[in-house]
Amino acid sequence: MGFAVKITRCNETEDCSRGIALMELHAEFPVGNFYTNITLRTTDQDAVVDYLNRAGRTTFVSPVFQGYVCVFDEGCDSQDDREISSLTKALSARLKCAAISVLNHDDDIFWYQVYENGEVADSYDSCPGYFAGGGASLKPSGGNPEVLCRVFAASGREEDLKSILTGPATFAVERHMALFETLGLPTFSVGAGYTYIEEGDCDSIWEEFDGDREEDDDFDEYPDIEDLGFVRTPSDQEYFGPDDDTPHGGNVIPFRR
Repeated sequence: MGFAVKITRCNETEDCSRGIALMELHAEFPVGNFYTNITLRTTDQDAVVDYLNRAGRTTFVSPVFQGYVCVFDEGCDSQDDREISSLTKALSARLKCAAISVLNHDDDIFWYQVYENGEVADSYDSCPGYFAGGGASLKPSGGNPEVLCRVFAASGREEDLKSILTGPATFAVERHMALFETLGLPTFSVGAGYTYIEEGDCDSIWEEFDGDREEDDDFDEYPDIEDLGFVRTPSDQEYFGPDDDTPHGGNVIPFRR
C-alpha cells in the first residue's frame, strides 16, 4: 500500500513546521484507513472490561491514559454506525461518563458521536452526501464546538474546533488528529482500530506505551499488546499476534448511510 504525502512549499522566511508535521502524519498513515474506536472519560479500566466481558464483546481495552480509556471493538469495525452508536450509548450509560466514538471510512469520511451518561450530546459527519455523490452535499454536518469544549473541558478552544470541523482536510485521519489534539484526548487512538491492532498494524499504540523502545527503533518485533496494559475481552479469548497464522476475519463493509 502506498503512502500519500502532502507537500507544503515554503519560502525562506515562512514557518514550515505545519507542512513538515502534515508530511510526517501522512507518511505514518496509509491512504484508505478503515477504523473505529470509543474513548471514555473514566479512570476505571476494570469497570469497562467487566461490562464488555458481560456483553460478550470482542475488544481490546486500553489502560487508563490521561483520564481516559479507549475501546477497540471488533463488531464496530464492521463500520455500521448503528453498532457503534449502540455500544457507545451502553458504555456511557453504564459507566455514567462522557464518551466519543469515531469512525474513519477510507480516509474520506470522519464521523463521531458524543454521549453523556447514555444520551447523545453531539454528532458529526464530515461528508454526509458521500455515497449520494454531488459536490453541494459534501459539506460537513453537525459538530458543536461549545458542547465539545464543555464535555471535554477544553474551554476557549471553540474557534479552533470550528475550523477543524468545517475546514478542509485532505484525509479523515488528519481531521481526527486535529480534533483530539485540541480536546486533549488520547491521540494514540488516531489510526487505531480492532482489526489493525489484531494484525499488529498500529504503530501509534506501540510508540505511546512501549517504554523500552527508543525513538528511532523499527518495529521488527511488536510487543505483546497485553504487556502494554491492554486487556482483551472476552477474557478467555486468546490474542493471536501479528506473526500468528490464525485467520482473524473482520472484513470491512461500507459505512452505512
